[in-house]
Amino acid sequence: MVSAFGIKILGPSQRAAGVTRMKQIENKIFLTLSRTMAGRSLLGAVGLWRLAVDSFFDFLITRRPANIIGRFPLYAPGSRGPYPILAAMTMATIERIPSLLAELAEFSSRPIVIGTLSEQEQDARSLDSSERLGRLLKQYGSDKTRHGYHTFYGKILQDSQSVKRVLEIGLGTNNEDVISHMTSDGKPGASLRAFRDFCPNAQIYGADLDRRILFKDDRIQTYFVDQLDQESIESLRGEIPTDFDLVIDDGLHSPDANMGILLLGLQIIKVGGWVVIEDIKPAALPLWKVAATLLPAEYEAIILQTNYELIFAVRRLR
Repeated sequence: MVSAFGIKILGPSQRAAGVTRMKQIENKIFLTLSRTMAGRSLLGAVGLWRLAVDSFFDFLITRRPANIIGRFPLYAPGSRGPYPILAAMTMATIERIPSLLAELAEFSSRPIVIGTLSEQEQDARSLDSSERLGRLLKQYGSDKTRHGYHTFYGKILQDSQSVKRVLEIGLGTNNEDVISHMTSDGKPGASLRAFRDFCPNAQIYGADLDRRILFKDDRIQTYFVDQLDQESIESLRGEIPTDFDLVIDDGLHSPDANMGILLLGLQIIKVGGWVVIEDIKPAALPLWKVAATLLPAEYEAIILQTNYELIFAVRRLR
């Protein structure tokens, strides 16, 4: 069919096929953007970007707005009323529910321990241990001293001769086409090498999304992992041992990626071992308050304010 202006007009089936193709292209664009820092920033700045694009494509086919209530049924109100109001309520619930759950967690009989790194008591031995680890981290080019993390790791690993296994997720890629990368001056694997030298009897394991920076060195072995893919995390678990003294998440720094590694770490640390989630944004504190109260009784958690952000640290008690 051709219009009066000589423009071809697509029929319903052709339009639907075209929209399907447009959605496929949009998905590719989204995945590409989400794996780069600039793209991630763009998507973050436009929080509902993908929902808006999907809504537009859905509207082309159905001539109706996207069904936000159907997209997020967990948060939708069980009430009758005008769709725009119910949709707005749904989006507001998504924003508010973490803080409300955190308030509910305050009623738990399990205390939520929140402090700062500077409040952590350091005796002469742990202070010496922290300073020694800090020197190694700086020597190899790690930024963990800038955050003050060496003071925490130096304390919990002060008996460094007895440490047998350490795992760190996130090697520190400096390839700028990968999300959560360092600057070009960054040195991939820096903290792995520092922990290796600090713990002379330990095997050090690392994992990262960027296959190009994986390496093998004396007492160091690294693997691929995609923190946003649970099957990839399970595959990593099948390649590494258990009974870790320390598991660190310094990877993608998104809540879902963090939770995936927390779940992994809880299953593979030994009694007395630690799981530490680094670089948590203060805005995410409500989420981690809830996580602290949900842990089984054999684990205890502490949330610490660092020089810039938060860490969530869990120790296995028994």
